[in-house]
Amino acid sequence: MAKVIFGITLMLLLTTLSSSITNAQSTNTCTNHPFQSNNQQQPNYKSCVDLPSLNSFLHYTYSPATETLNIAYRHPVGGSTGPATSKWVVWAINPTSKSMVGSQALVAYRSPIDGTLTAYTSPITSYGTMLEKGDLSFNVSELKAEFSNGEIVIFATIKVSINGSTQVNQVWQEGPLSSDGTPRMHSLSGDNVRSMASLDLLSGVIAPANGGSGGFGTSWKNTHGVINTMSWGILMPLGVIIARYVKFFPSADPAWFYLHVGCQLTAYIFGVAGWATGLKLTSGPQHIHHPTHRCIGTTIFSMATLQVLALFVRPKKDHKYRVYWNVYHHSVGYATIILGVYNIFEGFRILKPDNVWRVGYGGVLLGLVVSFVVLEATTWYLSFKRKRIANVAEENKSSINHV
Repeated sequence: MAKVIFGITLMLLLTTLSSSITNAQSTNTCTNHPFQSNNQQQPNYKSCVDLPSLNSFLHYTYSPATETLNIAYRHPVGGSTGPATSKWVVWAINPTSKSMVGSQALVAYRSPIDGTLTAYTSPITSYGTMLEKGDLSFNVSELKAEFSNGEIVIFATIKVSINGSTQVNQVWQEGPLSSDGTPRMHSLSGDNVRSMASLDLLSGVIAPANGGSGGFGTSWKNTHGVINTMSWGILMPLGVIIARYVKFFPSADPAWFYLHVGCQLTAYIFGVAGWATGLKLTSGPQHIHHPTHRCIGTTIFSMATLQVLALFVRPKKDHKYRVYWNVYHHSVGYATIILGVYNIFEGFRILKPDNVWRVGYGGVLLGLVVSFVVLEATTWYLSFKRKRIANVAEENKSSINHV
């Protein structure tokens, strides 16, 4: 019954999500959008595409004979015609690869001080760029920006040389401004890491640069998330359930111990791999920086390592220090699981995967919690029943002895 309810809930959730996306796409479209410049209607662009993230749009006219590309890039920043919005926007072409580094960017923002618009060019040479002004590797003319109806629009004419191909690698992005109008680092999760795609200038076909649909894929971040969810979020709690409840039955001794150790060691091995991918993300060219998530992850890995090492100093059952070892082992183990589950949801918040992944892990976690509650109640009942039987037997034995 629970599986049926979960399936229906998941189906309704996905249906609602799909409907919301469809409605959003039907209301936010580039088709027949009028451009106003100095109260004069600009000529319509021959092509337009709804970009697959950040609710952005590209209008363009491409001339193969002259290799000239006229573009109008629309990006919502909010604020309508009211106060200035502290956000910069970028549209760029990367002539060499499908990545951020190497992109030749057109930058625009509305000053948070007086609302004036600024538009300029910026070559992206590193992941830590502050969008400094500079010349691009191709010619750009008629560069300007406008603000209307909560959108910043970048206009430009670009001389593109694509060596007989009709495809360009485009990058579009948004990020915050400091109080003095200096661009700051954009978010490193969600749509901000999905805003790259190739564009066929003749057909208008867009292909995401990562070859995916925006959900969990094969990138380092996604691999990191899947491995750690399996380790700290599923296998580790399962190992605790085995240790706490299977050993309640005398016939399961010592099988429960080997099951528990096997499950926890498997979880730890996965955890080591997850920690390694996390180090690669923070130290590699991506230089992804989420201090809270990283610190909690390092703490979890350290505590789990202590748990594994504790197996080699585990006192025997009748040892006088065994009770202290049990207190340490149980407290560190439960703390590791609690921090692990919290950090998984912190990772969901950072990565922003499709809802089916959140719901899926939520269902697994709910199943573990329900199992824990049911088994806890069952063992308490059986324990009470055993004590009552033992007391009755003791009373009968005492009565026989008196007789």
